[in-house]
Amino acid sequence: MKTDFHMHTKFSKDSDASLETMIEAAISHGLDTICITDHHDEDFTEEGFVIDFEKYFLTLQELQKKYKGQINIRIGMEYGLQPHLGERCKEV
Repeated sequence: MKTDFHMHTKFSKDSDASLETMIEAAISHGLDTICITDHHDEDFTEEGFVIDFEKYFLTLQELQKKYKGQINIRIGMEYGLQPHLGERCKEV
């Protein structure tokens, strides 16, 4: 099984890659499964590390349907956990 479970897209400030570009590159490299893991860090001082969850999940679910049979797309996130955000992390 060929996988990549650490992929950042335009949903994270540290990447400007489109989701479809990442997915198509993964397919062209023969990957079976990927997991998009954009950053969500509520305490980071710079703007751009907070995911719009509704848009994120809706967009990725649509792409899961579009690419079904070509690649397994999983949805994740890289969550910036600080001790004082423990309860918020459980909510998310």
